[in-house]
Amino acid sequence: MAFALETGYLFEMGLAGGMAKAPILVVDDEEDVLQVIQEFLKESGYSVVTARDLSGALAKIASNDLQTVISDLLLGGGSFGWNRSPS
Repeated sequence: MAFALETGYLFEMGLAGGMAKAPILVVDDEEDVLQVIQEFLKESGYSVVTARDLSGALAKIASNDLQTVISDLLLGGGSFGWNRSPS
C-alpha cells in the first residue's frame, strides 16, 4: 500500500468527523485495498467515489465535485504525475 489512512491526517486536511460536503475519490488498482479504504471512509460518514485506474479516475474527476483524492502512487496505466524511471 502506497499510503496510510490515519484520523489525524484526515483531521489536518479538514475532513475529520465526516464533514466533507463533496465526495472523496479513492483510486487503487488493487480491489481489496480499494474496498478496505472505501469501507473505512463510508463507516466514518464520508461519501466515496472509486476508480481502479488513471483513466477511470480522470473520468470521475471530470464528472464529480470532489473534496479530496486518495490515490495509490503506482497505478497500472499511469499515475497522477508520478513516473517510474527505468532502474
